[in-house]
Amino acid sequence: MLVEPKPYFLRSDYIRGNSRNGTLMTRSNHRMIVLPEELIQGLHKAIEYQAGQALPIIMYTCGRKWGERLFRRWGQEWQQFHNKDWMQTSFAGFEVWLQEAFRYHGWGALSLDFSLENQGIVQYELKNSVLAKLLQDIETNHCCGIFSGLLAAITSGISGRELDAIEIECAHSGAPSCRFAVSIPEWIEKGRDVRRDGGSATEILQAIQAR
Repeated sequence: MLVEPKPYFLRSDYIRGNSRNGTLMTRSNHRMIVLPEELIQGLHKAIEYQAGQALPIIMYTCGRKWGERLFRRWGQEWQQFHNKDWMQTSFAGFEVWLQEAFRYHGWGALSLDFSLENQGIVQYELKNSVLAKLLQDIETNHCCGIFSGLLAAITSGISGRELDAIEIECAHSGAPSCRFAVSIPEWIEKGRDVRRDGGSATEILQAIQAR
């Protein structure tokens, strides 16, 4: 099954607003929330102040939980709008749909890299990450932990197996874009060890590839 040319969330009737209650709801009856930039910045600064170097871990966990719920919601909406289980679509169709979802929500321009697929690694590249733009004052070199968790959850859901993710390079630290690697948890953990020691993106990816 091919994904429709115009994803359902781009339909003019996808979101319904209630000015009296100040709410936004999707046609699938899920509530939407609009987060001001100042709130995102304030939350990250508050967590960094309280948790210090544990900030990436906390944000990854939040992103993972968010991604799992989002994946379930997207599946429900896919069934409602297309009258089919979205697991029937090809991964190529899902890839295009996911890229459009990132653009629609203003998270950045997402692309996938399957060059290391035969080694069990899928890479994502996120250009113009909204978090890298907003969190210039955060001290950590990797500020997109939420997206790491989100991509881990989504890739786990679509592949049907438990996967983990790590941000190997971040625009917050001067890289051209934010890059993520998704693979089995024990391999990703090797990459985390290298990242904690200050390793480069190449060194992190090499650690993940090591068997």
